[in-house]
Amino acid sequence: MTIAQRLFFVSFIVLGLIALALGFGLGKAYSLNQEALILERLKLITYSLMGQADNLNGQIQLPRQLDDERFNQPGSRLLAQVNDDQGQLAWGSLSLAQHRLQLPQPGAGQWLFGLAVDQAGQNYYSLSYSTSWPDQQGRHSDFVFSVLEQADQYQQRQHRVFGLIAGGAAVVLLGLLSLQWLIVKLSLKPLQQLSGDIQSLNLGQRQKLQSNYSSDLNPMALDLNLMIDNERRQRQRYHDRMADLSHSLKTPLSVLRGLSHEAEEDLIDKTQLHRGINKQLRRMRDIVDYQLQRAVTGNQQASFVAIALEAEVAAIIKALNKVYIDKGINCQMSVEPGLSVYADEQDMAEIIGNLCDNAFKYGRQQVFVSAWQDKQAWYFSVADDGPGIPASEREHIFKRGVRLDSQAEGQGFGLALVREILASYQAELSVDESEWQGAKLQIRFPNNNHSSKQGD
Repeated sequence: MTIAQRLFFVSFIVLGLIALALGFGLGKAYSLNQEALILERLKLITYSLMGQADNLNGQIQLPRQLDDERFNQPGSRLLAQVNDDQGQLAWGSLSLAQHRLQLPQPGAGQWLFGLAVDQAGQNYYSLSYSTSWPDQQGRHSDFVFSVLEQADQYQQRQHRVFGLIAGGAAVVLLGLLSLQWLIVKLSLKPLQQLSGDIQSLNLGQRQKLQSNYSSDLNPMALDLNLMIDNERRQRQRYHDRMADLSHSLKTPLSVLRGLSHEAEEDLIDKTQLHRGINKQLRRMRDIVDYQLQRAVTGNQQASFVAIALEAEVAAIIKALNKVYIDKGINCQMSVEPGLSVYADEQDMAEIIGNLCDNAFKYGRQQVFVSAWQDKQAWYFSVADDGPGIPASEREHIFKRGVRLDSQAEGQGFGLALVREILASYQAELSVDESEWQGAKLQIRFPNNNHSSKQGD
């Protein structure tokens, strides 16, 4: 067996065990979480059932028709029964009519949760509770209230999840093994011809390796050159991300200053102040984590979620109204109801926040924010009544550090950051003139980014 084969075999064993352990852990966690949810739901139903019950001379009394209509329908997935202290059936719901189940009896005052099977082999999640119930004369009788729900749908869903976990683990394992094989193959190629150039490179006598080695070494030389270039780009990216971080922190810091001012003027109470401070601190923490992640991975989106644009835009406008309260901006919002987009949450916060912040900063009195969707794309537009952007400068403003108004606060990173993020989504940002002769910035997101209306 060759060295490459041995390494591949060991990698297969180790990664396979890791994937198996992760898959088992995820499956177990899902099962426990599902059973915990079912347990809590059945508890609530049991409490509701007990609330409708009464003890009349040692006999449990319940309405024939219960508040929960599922108990009143034969063939329903939800069953209920009450047993006396001898384990005999004292009462059963209409949905229990054709079912016969033997349930274990919990201890006094105890809950007992588990699986039960009826005479037809149907599985049920069951929850039983034993209680001592006084009648009108104060004489206590023991009853066991049991609520059952068919388990087939939950079990089918669990099997589907297990299948997805197994498939995902297999794909990840295959990907990792492929990567491992590539690394091994590249690592074991002869490197003698490269040693002199690598030494020169380490001494700073050259900027990159040559590309005229033998055909089998040229890819390695190219990879090393790319690594050098990537390292340089990484340093530049770190620099850019730190600049973006300082820019992104301006809004939450301004909100905090506004909260401080409102607290000094007794415009908000202590609870509102604490809530506002905690919200902005969480926002700042998310911004820092987001920018650090971008510094490491570039513009790759790591976590796509469905973002409701109406709520996102409203939250940002609310924050900006506090930041620019002295300007008295009249901001109108028109977002198509139910419109959502699948994207990284921090990406969208940066995009919407920067565009709206520019409008509030440069607008005089009016800002209009809108979002809508057609068959090809969804759109987001911000217009203001500020000085506008001359046509000759509309491309120049997207460069880092460029600001048309040197008197306004800022470092000129906002629009450059927005364009960088949008490029990773294949989205477009255009600049035009608003109806007030100010600036109008509009984003077009193609629908292949999975934008949608909620409920579609």
